[in-house]
Amino acid sequence: MGKKKKRKEIKIDYYELAKLLGYKSERKVNKAIHHLLEDGKMINLLKCGAKIHGKWVKDLREYMNLLTVYLNIPTKDDVANVGKLAKQIEEKLDSLEERITPLPYVEKKKSCKKRLTKEEIRERLLKNLINSINQQNFKK
Repeated sequence: MGKKKKRKEIKIDYYELAKLLGYKSERKVNKAIHHLLEDGKMINLLKCGAKIHGKWVKDLREYMNLLTVYLNIPTKDDVANVGKLAKQIEEKLDSLEERITPLPYVEKKKSCKKRLTKEEIRERLLKNLINSINQQNFKK
């Protein structure tokens, strides 16, 4: 019986292999894109397609705006405006909080009222602010 030869183990670095394949495929795709962009007919076709796509997007936006009005659904702009209002309210609350906080708290003798925390003050101020805004909106 003969001696068995040991085979050398070949270690494959999958990371380097993937890196090399990615690099080669990226070069091929870039060459194909450059080749297509050199063709004048392809550029004209892309221009026409972009114009048509732009018109479709514009029409779709207009249709969605009409649909949201009829279904009473807020649009992206409405949500953005609400976000801005919420930020303004938060800033006003912070400024009011800064004005109120340094004032000394005067306790009456054996009063039933407890001292309010910052969160409770913030909630009350927010409710009062919202109520006053709502009252102003109803008066208009």
